[in-house]
Amino acid sequence: MKRNIAKVLVVLCLVAAAACSKPAPEATVSSPIPDSASALAFIEFYENGQGHGVVVADLALCGDVPNEGDRKYDCVDRVTGEGALAEGEYWIWAMFVVPKGDTVDGIKLQLLRDGLVVASQDVTVQGSIRYRVRKKVRIDGAGTYSVQVVQQKPEGVALLSELRIENAVSVKSHVDLATVSASMKRTAEASAAQAAVEESARRDEADAFAGMAVLHSVDSADCESEFVPNGSAFGLTKITRSNETDIALRLANLSPGARFSVHVNQAPDGCSGEAVQTVTSDGTGSASASFAVDSVTGSTRVWLSVREEPWEEGKLLLRSDAVEL
Repeated sequence: MKRNIAKVLVVLCLVAAAACSKPAPEATVSSPIPDSASALAFIEFYENGQGHGVVVADLALCGDVPNEGDRKYDCVDRVTGEGALAEGEYWIWAMFVVPKGDTVDGIKLQLLRDGLVVASQDVTVQGSIRYRVRKKVRIDGAGTYSVQVVQQKPEGVALLSELRIENAVSVKSHVDLATVSASMKRTAEASAAQAAVEESARRDEADAFAGMAVLHSVDSADCESEFVPNGSAFGLTKITRSNETDIALRLANLSPGARFSVHVNQAPDGCSGEAVQTVTSDGTGSASASFAVDSVTGSTRVWLSVREEPWEEGKLLLRSDAVEL
């Protein structure tokens, strides 16, 4: 099991890239979703990775992290490192994938200036596919800043993720910008292109995880949006919203040739009575679909129910966690 989990951690770190570079052939919406191998790796880590650490899915320095609204708990106004970094208050923001039921401590969010820690906060993360933490910090004075996520382990401190803001200079400090050397300016210009590439990759990773939920087996249909999973995992869904509610679904470990109805539930409207899509598993026990449904006015949480057809007691019934939109 330890060897399998180690392999899963490697694959999981590549899930976002795989999702963006290898969209499902049948996709009809723009939401990226991992291929079967990546999806199974994600499920294996989330279901059985307890005690093997966490994955930092995204790390940023943000202008704001709202407590409410459409961008609740998300990073707003990311700092990219391009140009001068204004003096003022910012947020260190990180998003983790943590195995189900696990609690991991010993993690720190750190702000460094010229390699020295100027702000730090201990955090504890708990089982979730999108556990977000934040810390307010102040940028005060010229220097090269970086943001780190580190963890204290028995063998020492491990660097889990780092975001470097090369040659950041506080525009409200007493430093005379005219004295910045030409070589420093050339370095900043050269690093700006690399920073843009890295920022694009980080955004792709965040997009790949946002709106994702695991489907678990359940004993009976549940119309409540709050859901505590306790059954086996059978797949992933990615739920996003533009004008419509877009669904990407990938199932695995099914009986070959089994047919399933897919129901989209939108709170506070409740459970959907009619199936909006049907899928049939192939010879490997996998099935996938991408489709869109009308959004229910005022709905903020969406989850899927998937039922083996023709339905009778004892057949497979799945549901996902609710995704906040």
